[in-house]
Amino acid sequence: YTTLFRSGRWVDLVALEQVLAARTPRVVEAAAVSVPDDDGVDAVALFYVASGTDAAAGEALSAAAATLPPHQRPRWLHPVTALPRTPTGKLLRRSLQELHRSLA
Repeated sequence: YTTLFRSGRWVDLVALEQVLAARTPRVVEAAAVSVPDDDGVDAVALFYVASGTDAAAGEALSAAAATLPPHQRPRWLHPVTALPRTPTGKLLRRSLQELHRSLA
């Protein structure tokens, strides 16, 4: 899914990816997915591919996310070397959700 209902508001995950990637030059690409937190409430996990060091990109991304309204802020930031895609280039969001579960 590319939308998430959080804190009584809709969050467009694709728009969120674009905003954060545009505000963070060290992020080559980003993908946001909806995942349940410990209480079963949907939250945002953001996966990103960085140019340069992951630490610098992660800090810049975290600072950019802090400027967003609270309901849009990703709860988790995960650096990855590449985003999972189909042979035709479509993003595999379910694979990212599974990856998040294995990391959390």
